Amino acid sequence: MDENTQIERVALDKPKRYRFIIKDSTESLPGKGDVIRFILISICGVDSLVAANALRELTKKKETVVGTYSKQVANTMKRRSDEYLSDSENRRFGIETAIEQE
Repeated sequence: MDENTQIERVALDKPKRYRFIIKDSTESLPGKGDVIRFILISICGVDSLVAANALRELTKKKETVVGTYSKQVANTMKRRSDEYLSDSENRRFGIETAIEQE
C-alpha cells in the first residue's frame, strides 16, 4: 500500500441470536419425560446432565430455555422438534416449542 491509500472501516453488527424454548402446558403423564429427553438429547444435542436440569426446570416453571443459537440452528431445532411432537403418540403431552430473539 502506498501512503495515499485509505482503508474504509465498516461497522458490523453482531449476528442476532435466538433462544430455543420448550413449553409444557399439561400435567405430568407417563412417558412425557422420555419425549422431552429425546428432544433435548437427540434433536438439540445436549448431554444427559443438561437434559436432566432442563427437565427439572420445565417441571417447575413449565418452560425452559434449552440454549441460544443462530436463527438457522434454532429454526431447525424447532422444525425437527415440532415434527416429532406432531406424532399422534406425542401430541397428548401438550409440549410446545418456540424461538425468541435474544
